[in-house]
Amino acid sequence: MNSVVELQLEENPWNCSCELIALKTWLESISYSALVGDVVCEFPFRLHGRDLDEVSKQELCPRRAIAEYEIPQLPHLSTDAYYRTTPALLPASFTSSAIARSSSRPTKGPRQSRKLKSRPTARISSNKPQNYGQIISYQTKSPVPLDCPTACTCNLQISDLGLNVNCQERKIESISDLNPKPYNPKKMYLTGNFIPVVRRSDFIEATGLDLLHLGNNRISRIHDRAFGDLTHLRRLYLNGNVIDHLTANMFYGLETLQFLYLEYNIIKEVTSDTFQHVPKLQLLFLNNNLLKTLPVGTLNGLTLARLNFRSNHLRYLPVSGVLS
Repeated sequence: MNSVVELQLEENPWNCSCELIALKTWLESISYSALVGDVVCEFPFRLHGRDLDEVSKQELCPRRAIAEYEIPQLPHLSTDAYYRTTPALLPASFTSSAIARSSSRPTKGPRQSRKLKSRPTARISSNKPQNYGQIISYQTKSPVPLDCPTACTCNLQISDLGLNVNCQERKIESISDLNPKPYNPKKMYLTGNFIPVVRRSDFIEATGLDLLHLGNNRISRIHDRAFGDLTHLRRLYLNGNVIDHLTANMFYGLETLQFLYLEYNIIKEVTSDTFQHVPKLQLLFLNNNLLKTLPVGTLNGLTLARLNFRSNHLRYLPVSGVLS
């Protein structure tokens, strides 16, 4: 797929072992302009929460010859290939939702319901019990507080000790009402709730946030500088709301933002300085709104890789500062 434009791979329980080397090699070879969803390791625990692009091949496959996994044609992987990792995969610090997902996966017999299958190798005799005591002791201790809002579920992202906070479809009406406040949230999914307003006070304690999903709510108003503390945010989803206009201070502080999704709103007006605070923006979706045109200079200074205006009410577009 050399001409792929966008590949969404996130939200899968990736097993970062030898078998993933071929995928890592392929992802590194595709065009830089392609937008690839994050491949975040779930297994083994030592790599849990890390992005595949930041994991070396030696970390993926520390005891085997890497070259044999880089061949173009890999043999078909059985279901068991998913479980080829160390026995110490389910630390006590895992949340109930993570354990529930793991326990729901198919197993071959009752003995495998409590631990995942490990692959025997020439170095280790499968008949001798292995001593993982010290490793397990280390892995079962949570290095950070796992404060999670009572209405949500959370998973620890080990790479930067941040939380993935899932609050989808929980009938939430105000972001500020989420308690207790999550410690160092990395990704927050607030999709499908009843949120009408985004306030300046909503994200004061979430400065390390990388992804914020507010899609399919009832948002009609975003306070000026509501995202002002989110200086590390890269992905912002505001699709499927009832926003009718965009202003400059709406996106103030989002200096590292790369992906902005505003489709399926009722946006009629965009001011010429709306995007002045998002200089690193690469993808902008404004499709399925009510736009008739854009002011001259709206996209000045941006180097967009993808821009979507489909299904609006456009009658003309200026070249200067927009299409130029």
